[in-house]
Amino acid sequence: TQATLTSTADDKSRIYGDANPTFTITYTGFKNGETGSVLDTPPVATSSAGLLSPVGPYNIVPANGSDNNYAFSYVNGTLSVTKATLTATADNKSKAYGDANPAFTISYTGFKNSETSVVIDTPPTATSLADVTSPFGSYAITLTGGLDGNYDFTLVDGTLTVGKATLTVTADNKSKTYGDANPTLTLTYSGFRNGDTEASLVLAPGASTNAVVSSPVGSTYSIVPSNGSDTNYSFNYVNGTLTINKATLSATAADASRVYGDANPAFTINYTGFKNGENASVIDLDPTASSAAVNTTSVGTYPIVPSGGLDNNYDFSYTNGTLTITQAPLVATADNQSRAYGVANPAFTISYSGFKNSETSSVLDVAPTATTTANTTSPFGTYPITPSGGSDLNYSISYVDGTLSITRAILTVTADNQSRVYGDANPTLTITYSGFLNGDNATAIDVLPTATTIATNTSNVGTYSIIPAGGSDNNYTLSYIDGTLTVTKAALVATADNATRVYGDANPSFTVTYTGFKNGENSAVIDVLANTSTPAVNVSPVGTYNITPSGGSDNNYSISSYANGTLTITQATLTVTADNQTRAYGDVNPTLTVSYSGFKNSETSAVLTTLPTATTVAINTSIVGTYPIVPSGGVSGNYAFTYVNGTLTVTKAVLTATANNQTKVYGDANPALTIAYTGFKNGETAAVILTPPTASTTATLTSSVGTYPITLAGGLNGNYSFTLVDGTLTVTQATIVATADNKTRVYGDPNPAFTITYTGFRNGETSAVIDLLATATSSAVATTGVGTYPIVPSGGSDNNYVITYANGTLTITQATLTVTADNQTRAYGDVNPTL
Repeated sequence: TQATLTSTADDKSRIYGDANPTFTITYTGFKNGETGSVLDTPPVATSSAGLLSPVGPYNIVPANGSDNNYAFSYVNGTLSVTKATLTATADNKSKAYGDANPAFTISYTGFKNSETSVVIDTPPTATSLADVTSPFGSYAITLTGGLDGNYDFTLVDGTLTVGKATLTVTADNKSKTYGDANPTLTLTYSGFRNGDTEASLVLAPGASTNAVVSSPVGSTYSIVPSNGSDTNYSFNYVNGTLTINKATLSATAADASRVYGDANPAFTINYTGFKNGENASVIDLDPTASSAAVNTTSVGTYPIVPSGGLDNNYDFSYTNGTLTITQAPLVATADNQSRAYGVANPAFTISYSGFKNSETSSVLDVAPTATTTANTTSPFGTYPITPSGGSDLNYSISYVDGTLSITRAILTVTADNQSRVYGDANPTLTITYSGFLNGDNATAIDVLPTATTIATNTSNVGTYSIIPAGGSDNNYTLSYIDGTLTVTKAALVATADNATRVYGDANPSFTVTYTGFKNGENSAVIDVLANTSTPAVNVSPVGTYNITPSGGSDNNYSISSYANGTLTITQATLTVTADNQTRAYGDVNPTLTVSYSGFKNSETSAVLTTLPTATTVAINTSIVGTYPIVPSGGVSGNYAFTYVNGTLTVTKAVLTATANNQTKVYGDANPALTIAYTGFKNGETAAVILTPPTASTTATLTSSVGTYPITLAGGLNGNYSFTLVDGTLTVTQATIVATADNKTRVYGDPNPAFTITYTGFRNGETSAVIDLLATATSSAVATTGVGTYPIVPSGGSDNNYVITYANGTLTITQATLTVTADNQTRAYGDVNPTL
């Protein structure tokens, strides 16, 4: 019978999460020095413990041995799963001085089976001795505790770095007056922690500015904080501003004086309050001093007012000065006077020197008066005229006498005016007197004056002086006044001569014939010949018009009567020319117009009684060529007509030939290229074209997607010229189908490489021409269950093809699973173990 062979599974151990070690078996009971190599089927040892099995002991079960000579007795071994080591490291943290500690976190290394910290039964805790008051520096983050059935903990401390807090130091804004020393510069703090103050700092910051005593107003000057240091704080400095205000400068107008009527003197200003040893030379805009007093202002005192100063560094305080105006000297001189013997004294007047401002004696408070001792009985001679008695606020008056002279009386001797006709003898010349005193007349004159003239009977018409002279008298001074001898004109008759001209021309020069000359004279002696006029002007119509003489003049003749002549106006010649015209074949004739040459007086065709008209034999169907335009039919009272034909030129009509736009799919042959026409006349169509244009394009079967010109060329016709407009051939994308190839795999395997098959290529092309190949994907992964799943192609693109997609199918088939019943052992009479 079979010998009994005891097969004992050897004890093993491994760390949680590791793969099981290789299980081995120890045998007892071999015969004849045999070993396990003689066994027909050696037993194998297995355990229910897997990667995820928790720490603890598990049976290692031997079973399934067979041999012809041995019966197997099995003894289990033990697999001990021990804890894995998990390293817990406190994460480093940082905070600013005075802040609360951040939340402490822990990082782990050593987890098995893709586990995370959520599996830990009792995690370690992280703490630090640092708190809100801890100064700048580094502090340990210490880990303690930690408990788990599958892991032992290795604890690694982290570091909490306490950084400096930011302390904002702001320089306080300050102000000062220009020229003063800077004020004390102070600082304000924000950001202290834990009740700290400026006194807590290792070195408190200071403040400085570049402004000095002489720094001007207007600029702003930074107050700069700096140079602080501390263990627990870093400094953020914020500048303040030092504002310099203007100093006050006292400006006082200096007192001045002047005489009434003079211009004001130059006013000056005295200053007090300058800073930094400055003086008036630094002022940007000097103040000026003025007074309301002008040269006409009366004697008295008046304020001198300073104003208008401007300076960057100073404001001005003004104090008035005083202008004193004193009396001006005025000289009053009695004017010299004279009168004839026996006449009452004239009114005495006074002349002044020294008035100001163009003033006169009318301004005086009390005007001076002038007197003399002479009266109407005073003899021939001279007498003093004495001024006195004047006074005025603005003038101090001094006096100078004048003289009254008594002279002889004046007797006026006037030659009487006379008149005669040209050629007559002079009349008797007589004299008239005025100015006799005391009842005297001409008989009292010691020597009588006489009157003479240079005019003779041959003297020209005009005026000639009659001159009195030669008289004398003891009591009178003779004053002579000439008379006038007037020689008048003789009578003359002027007759206008007849004349002729054409309508619209300027009038000819008109001439005049004279009768009535004396002494054999003729028109050559006339100073100004008579002029002529007529109502006819260049616009006067054909007919007869008076020529009227008038207006001649001569020193010796007056034209006593005028006789009219006659102006005859005849028709002008008007040339009517038909205007040349042009039109395109098939159009209606343009309006036929005429041009005129020969109009007078800037006239136009509006003056004609009947307008000429123009006609032609050409009609809208007349072929290209030239046709006469014939004018005729004009009527006018003032014009005779001459006609000149024009020409109507019929030109080719413009026919627009437009290549029709076409479209084709990439790889197709070009479509037929056609042409559309616009511009035919008289109902004509393309059938009338002798040689039509041709259409062509550079696009071929292999031309890529895009646009290509359809170009027109040629075209010939007698009545049309061609405008050629290109069209466009648009090559559009062809359609290809990208089909994902079907695939198959076993459950649990990775997906196979997906491939794609294309259909629809043109021109013998393959997928090698595609700009960007499509790719195929599936939502199925290794853990996806048995079934069919779409393989989805997408993402391809190409200039010449539109890609449409057809899904393939991924078929996942069942994997083969071998299910083996575990061998078991029990003692007779025991219940079966768990199978």
